[in-house]
Amino acid sequence: MPEIPGAELRGLAARLATLSGRDRSTARREFLGLYNVSPSTLSRELHKIGHRQHSRCDRGIRRTGHTDEQLSHIAALQASSLSLRKGIVMPAATAIEIAEHNGIAPGLSPSTYNAWLRSQSGTRRDQAAATPHVELRSLGPNHVHQVDFSLAINWKVSNNKPIYEHLVYKNKLPAEGVPRIWRLIVVDHATGIFAARYSVSAGETVQALLEGLYHAWTEKTLDGQSIARQYPFRGVPKILMADRGSTTKSGVTVALLNRLGVELNICEGARSKGSVEVAHRIWEEHFETRMRLQPPQSIDQLNDWAVQFAAHYCATERHSRHGSERSTLWAWHINRREETQLRELRCSFDAFKAIALTDPQKCKVGGARIVRFRSMKYRVPECFVPNTFVDVQFSPFSYPQIQVREHGVPTAPAYLCEPVEVDEFGFSVHAATIGSEFKSAKQGRAATFAKDAQRGAKTFIEGGKVEAFGYHLERTPELGVPSQGVELPVGEQKPALLTRVAAREAVIETIGRPLTAPEAGHVNRVFGEAVTEAEIAAVVSEIQRGIGARVLEFAAGQK
Repeated sequence: MPEIPGAELRGLAARLATLSGRDRSTARREFLGLYNVSPSTLSRELHKIGHRQHSRCDRGIRRTGHTDEQLSHIAALQASSLSLRKGIVMPAATAIEIAEHNGIAPGLSPSTYNAWLRSQSGTRRDQAAATPHVELRSLGPNHVHQVDFSLAINWKVSNNKPIYEHLVYKNKLPAEGVPRIWRLIVVDHATGIFAARYSVSAGETVQALLEGLYHAWTEKTLDGQSIARQYPFRGVPKILMADRGSTTKSGVTVALLNRLGVELNICEGARSKGSVEVAHRIWEEHFETRMRLQPPQSIDQLNDWAVQFAAHYCATERHSRHGSERSTLWAWHINRREETQLRELRCSFDAFKAIALTDPQKCKVGGARIVRFRSMKYRVPECFVPNTFVDVQFSPFSYPQIQVREHGVPTAPAYLCEPVEVDEFGFSVHAATIGSEFKSAKQGRAATFAKDAQRGAKTFIEGGKVEAFGYHLERTPELGVPSQGVELPVGEQKPALLTRVAAREAVIETIGRPLTAPEAGHVNRVFGEAVTEAEIAAVVSEIQRGIGARVLEFAAGQK
């Protein structure tokens, strides 16, 4: 492609900014002929130096009266033909034809619909495009670990021995009940150092997850000897990233991570934890391809080989992102920042399993000292009284056994309880059979103790020789500091005073009726601003005897 001089290109851009219409087209056409470039190339070069031509004033305005809801209905019709192999098969014209026939969006052209699809990123090209990679950053070694399960492809276990089967596909069990070899990889996100652990099961289990995390977070050993100088990767991270699944969301896993101070970050896709996905690919290519040449005799031997290979690979192979050996970079930067503190897990696997318990769950003890937990029945020891509550926990390594302790007391001793075996009717197989083994109810220890105590109390009551009162002052010591008080003056109690209105209401309440006019006048004459109870009683007595109307004599009527 001919190269356009920068000065000439900038001159053309300045000239086009002053022209319009046909003059601008003529200038562009002359420039194309001078440098023998295509119109698209010239537009692209002008765009690079910041030259913009005005856009249409009606750009983005839909000329038809169709709404987004109608266009969404057509997209739903088209999406009904989705194929996992080809994507959406139905053309836009066919979907529009069906929509017009059903009265959904009449009079719509395919160009208008496709323009709307482009604005919504709904075209076939947009839908088939790969999801962009999510770039993440961690602050150093042991800040973020990523963990993921995968199947050892084409390997199954028969008679406790790994066997290769070329007809077995990935993520598909060879047969019902036949266990597979699962691979768990834990990767340090910052340095890329990783650890792998194999387990045998029919699927992803909590036991396999916790076992893999324990061996990844503890100091690596081989034949009982530490290899920390060759393979230093160890320690509990601040954040653990994992897929959404039953193993990572189980109560045991969440409770254990909380006890270790690890924040669980659930990832929604493989691209958000690309480090562990790359580690799986490296492991399949560089490690598992050797297994057909030298098949392992047991899973323990396979895990020993995995430790040796991971130690060698992390110490010798350079990471493409930071250009250093994984083990060297991890050992150099550990403990350099607060987020990269080395929190070592220095305990045996049995001690680790002991703390791998669910959070306590409150359960009620039944009358027969039976606790119902996870659709099973457990009989608790006699120290737990019926109708009280206990805290129940369990470990995936010992389930269906459970641990029971006093409710609300974390330091109380825990008791291991087995599930009660029941028959087809739901009765315990160890219960007494009516008629042969059971004839009358036997009293428990508590009832027997209470009965014996009541029998002994009758001896003291009937004897009448027990002194329970009259000796307490003899057993009370004198105080060293005598108490001193102030004498309060006691005067004659003054009568209670009521207001005139309150006194009148008291009179009405006492006689049980409203006052007549003569009675009201008498009350007003007798009561002052403050009225005593005695005055109220005197007025009530006078009213009950009767008070007539008062007659006034006028001087004009006298002779």
